[in-house]
Amino acid sequence: MASGIHRQDRPVITHWWNPPHIIPVVKVVKGQFTSDQTVDLVCQLLKTIGKKPVKILKEVPGFLGNRLQFALYREALACLKEGVASAEDIDTAVKGSFGFRFPTLGPLETSDFGGLDTFLTISQYLFEVIDRSTEPPELLKEMVSQGKLGVKTGEGFFSYPPEKVGKRCKNGIVNFLND
Repeated sequence: MASGIHRQDRPVITHWWNPPHIIPVVKVVKGQFTSDQTVDLVCQLLKTIGKKPVKILKEVPGFLGNRLQFALYREALACLKEGVASAEDIDTAVKGSFGFRFPTLGPLETSDFGGLDTFLTISQYLFEVIDRSTEPPELLKEMVSQGKLGVKTGEGFFSYPPEKVGKRCKNGIVNFLND
């Protein structure tokens, strides 16, 4: 992205999460030639305004957060397709279980507290059955082709009548605290 910039030591990407007024993490992506000094300066600025910078040490598709988020999304879609649970129950399980834990204990800390031996044992049988598809699932493709695009069309995995959207959104900002 920064190939045309004269000072190759200066380009840095900041990737904010929505809604940025609630979510404290901002990813700071270091370019191939970006100096550590530039990255440190941007991280310090973000800390000054109350954010929690996360240094991404090299550019990869999806950076870090989207890679983690889409790994979960892929498995959620697989569970929905396989009839493991409804869309509502899948979301409820995430929001009401490890969704609560993640603000204080990340996935690697969780494995440290649970015991790496325990996580190895679980990984040995669970990794074999977790979805490993490399293509978007047919369910998602079908929904998009049917015009079911989520909130913007009023229907996705859930129905979004205007009153429900109005309750969740105010002045274009999504209120993630209401259900």
